[in-house]
Amino acid sequence: MEMRFLNYASMQFDVNAETKRAVAEVVAEVKPDIAFMLWHQDRHPDHEVAAAICKAALRQTGAILGRDNVRGVGRIYAYDNGPGHTIGFEPNTFVDVTPEWVAAMEWLGQLMAFVRQKPYDQQSPDSSQITKETLARYRGMACGVKYAEAVWAAGNYPRDIL
Repeated sequence: MEMRFLNYASMQFDVNAETKRAVAEVVAEVKPDIAFMLWHQDRHPDHEVAAAICKAALRQTGAILGRDNVRGVGRIYAYDNGPGHTIGFEPNTFVDVTPEWVAAMEWLGQLMAFVRQKPYDQQSPDSSQITKETLARYRGMACGVKYAEAVWAAGNYPRDIL
C-alpha cells in the first residue's frame, strides 16, 4: 500500500485542471490496482472537493494527462470518514479485519498519541479508538464477523467466493 500527500492546505483547493492533473500524475506514476477515496457527501466541503478530484483523476487519468497509454484505476472504493463527517454512506462491500484488529488498534492509538503529543497508554484508549471499535463492531454485525471495515465499491467487481 502506498499513500501520497499533495501540497494543498485544507480548504485551499478546488476541482480544477491543476488539482485533477496533480492527482492524475500520481495515479500514472504509481499505477495502482485498487484505490480508496473519500465518500462524496460530507459535512466538510474540502472532503467533497477531494472526492470529486479523485473520482475524475482515478477514472480518467489518461484523458486528464493527454496520454493514450495511461489507464485509470480498475477498482475504486469509497470509504466513510466517520460519524460527524460522512452523509448518506451505505456500504456495499465488507472486509473482515478481525485478524488484524489488535495491531490496527495499537497503530491507531500510537498515531493519536503522536498527534496529540502525549505518551501512548494502551490501557487508556483514545476517543478515536473507541469510535473506530464501535463502528467496526457495527460493520461486523452487518456481515457476520467480529470486526469489519465497510466500503462502497464504485463499480461491479467479481468476487472470488468459491
